[in-house]
Amino acid sequence: MKRMRRVFPGYYRPTKEEFSKLWDSCLFVFDTSTLLNIYRYELKTRNELIKTLREISEMDRLWIPHQVVLEYHENRSKVIQRLKKPYESMIRDIDKVQASICGHIETYKSHHNINHVDELIDEINQKFKHIKDILDNCEKEHPNWSEDDEIQTAIEDIFDGKIGDPYAQKTLEEIYRRGEIRYNLEIPPGYMDSKGKKAKVDYKKYGDLVIWFQLMDKAKETHKPIILITNDDKDDWWLRSNSEIIGPRHELIQEFNSETNQSFYMYSADRFLGLVKEHLNIEIEQEIIEEIRNVRSLDEYNENISTIADGLIRTITQIDPAYSSIAKAMANYESASTSVAKAMANYEPVSTSIAKAMANYEPVSASIAKAMANYEPVSTSIARAMANYESACERIIVNPKVKNAYNLIKEDDSDLCSEETEK
Repeated sequence: MKRMRRVFPGYYRPTKEEFSKLWDSCLFVFDTSTLLNIYRYELKTRNELIKTLREISEMDRLWIPHQVVLEYHENRSKVIQRLKKPYESMIRDIDKVQASICGHIETYKSHHNINHVDELIDEINQKFKHIKDILDNCEKEHPNWSEDDEIQTAIEDIFDGKIGDPYAQKTLEEIYRRGEIRYNLEIPPGYMDSKGKKAKVDYKKYGDLVIWFQLMDKAKETHKPIILITNDDKDDWWLRSNSEIIGPRHELIQEFNSETNQSFYMYSADRFLGLVKEHLNIEIEQEIIEEIRNVRSLDEYNENISTIADGLIRTITQIDPAYSSIAKAMANYESASTSVAKAMANYEPVSTSIAKAMANYEPVSASIAKAMANYEPVSTSIARAMANYESACERIIVNPKVKNAYNLIKEDDSDLCSEETEK
C-alpha cells in the first residue's frame, strides 16, 4: 500500500480485496436503531433478521457495546407504545370523516325532492362500522410485547456473553468533557444529537460518542476491525453527495485507524443484508431487504422534513423581529415537522401560494424586500438553504395553520410600513 493511502485511509474507498479482508476478519456490531427497528417489521422480516443475527453469533463474529444495550432497554417500551398509536389515530380520523359526511347529508332532508336521506345515513354508518371493525381486529392481532416479548428474549439469547463492559463513572465524565469540545467543533460522531428541536439533554447527548469509544476500545483489545450496522442516518455518521449516502464520514475511518491501527466501516441494515450472501454465505430474500430499506427511507424522509422546518424557523426569526411571530405560531403546534408533513398531503405547493400571496399583498412583499436588503447575510443564507432543499421545498404545501402565520406577517409588516411612512 502506498504511503499516502496508508496515512489517510479515511479518504480512500477500500478496494475489493480490502473489503474481502475486512469481512473475513471483523467483528459485526449492531447499534440501538437496528435492534429497535426489529419491532417495526412484519413477522417474516423479524424472524429472518433474528435468524441472521443468530447465525453471525454462532460464528463468534458478533459483539455489542454496553451503551447500545443500555439504550435498547431505555427506549424499547417507548417504541412498543408508539406502534400502538396509529390504531387510535385512524379511529379518530374515521370518526371525524363519518360525522362530517353524515352531517352534510343530513342538511338535504329539507329538500322535498330528495328521499331516503335517513336510509342513506344508516348505510354510510354501517360501512364505517365495518371499517372500524377491521381496524379493531388488526389492533387485537398486534403483538402485545409489553407482556410477552419474544424479540427481547431472542436478543438476550443471541448476545449472551457478547456484551461489552460498562465504563466507570470517571471514564464517562471524561468522555462528556471531551464530547463538549468535540461537539462545539462538530467532530463526529454524535454532535447532531446536541442540535435542533430533537436535541438530547444532559449526558444522553453523548450516547453515540460513548458507543464510538467503546468500539475503538474493543478493536484495540481484540486486534480486530469493526463493521457497524446502523439505521442512524444523521450527518455526523455518514458522508453524503447530493443527499445520497456514499459511505462513513472520512473522519471516523481516520480516527479509528489512528487510535486502533484497525479498519472501520459502516452499513445500513438493508445494505448489510444485501452483502451477507456474498461474504458470509447467508441467504436473505429480497423482499426482506426491501421492507427494511423502506422503513429506513421513511425515517430519513421524516428527518429531512424536520430539519427543513427547523431551518426555516431559524431563518425567519433572523430576518426581522416581527417575523418571530411565525416561529411562535409554529411552536404552538405539536411540532413543525408534523405540521409540514400533514400539509404536504392536501394543498398546492408553497412556492405557488407564496407567489399568490406576494402578488395580492403588496405591502407584505415590499416589507420583505426591505428586510432582505437590510439583512443581506440572512438572505444569502436563505438562498443557500433553499438550494440545498429545493426538491423537498417543492413538495411542502400550505395548510390553514400556516395561513394564520402569514396573516401575522401581514399585520406586522403593515405596522412597519406605517412607521416608515411617518418617518
